[in-house]
Formats: sequence, structure tokens, C-alpha cells
Amino acid sequence: MTTEITETRFGPAVARLDRQAMTFTMLREFDVPRERVFDAFSTCEALRHWLAPADWTLPFCEIDFRPGGALRFAMRAPTGTIGPNGEDPWDSWGTSRYEEIERPERIVYRDTFSDEQGRQVEGMPEMHVTIRLIDLGDGRTSLVNTTRFASLEDLETGAGMGMDEGWASSLANLESYLAGPAPA
Repeated sequence: MTTEITETRFGPAVARLDRQAMTFTMLREFDVPRERVFDAFSTCEALRHWLAPADWTLPFCEIDFRPGGALRFAMRAPTGTIGPNGEDPWDSWGTSRYEEIERPERIVYRDTFSDEQGRQVEGMPEMHVTIRLIDLGDGRTSLVNTTRFASLEDLETGAGMGMDEGWASSLANLESYLAGPAPA
């Protein structure tokens, strides 16, 4: 029998997979105010610094950061990483459609793997993502990223693709970005 809840630590990040609730949650704390963390989600200029995991890049980003708006992006794998169709390098496209944005506390969106035109890739799960930013006081913020799946099969597909390692890497990049000077 599969354990209902599993947790994995990636340095300061914790990934939690809850099979009963069909959720993947990533937890991470930052030594900056939550407004600064929130703003890092709101522009392509910021996202290019941190959204892609280590060694990947974000060569394409288009964002309309408002409820009803969308984010389209391409993450490029490092050279030498062979893609699903034999490409080298290759791009992984995604589309996020914003449902709720409450500055500086919450961002809710539907996320899909997509093609270059933003159409969902067949056979890939749609994910319902809620980003919560909790003010811990003293200029510290807790980020809670909860991704809900429609089925256990969809959850296992997402988990099997390395969501935990990918998000842990991206959040480490976010920490480095936030350690730099605040954008003007």
C-alpha cells in the first residue's frame, strides 16, 4: 500500500505529497518581506531570474498578471539534455491562467503543459495552484505552494516528472534573486 503523505526535504524547502487530498505542496521561507516575494511572481523580468530550475533558462515569457490574465513561458533545458522527441536543446512550454490575485497574500491559477501556442498538451494534467505568502514578522515570509490535481493518476504523473526537485531548485533561484537589490 502506498503511503498517503510523504515529505522530502531539499535544503530549506520541504515538499509534501498527499495522495488522499491529491495535492503537492512546497514550503519555503525567505528573509524578505512578502511584498517582495509577491512581486517576483508578477513580471517576466523577475521570473527570468528564478522560475526555471538550475541550469535551465526562460527564453520566452509573456505575462498579463491580473485575474483573467495569463502567463505563457518556455523553459529551455541545458544543452546535452535530450528532449522527448530527441531535441537538444529543448523547450518545455507552460501556460498559467490567473483566477485570483490578492497582493501580497495569494495567487491562484490553473497551470498546464502547453505547446508554443498555449494549447494544453494532451495527456498532461491540469494543475490548480495556490501560492500563499505568510508574513512571519521581522521581514520574513513563508511561501506555501499547493498544487491540486483532478485525480491520483494526475498527481503521480506530476510527481513522477520531478516536480519536487524542480520547484526546490526554482525556489533556491528565487532566494538568490531576492538576495539582490530590489528592482526600482
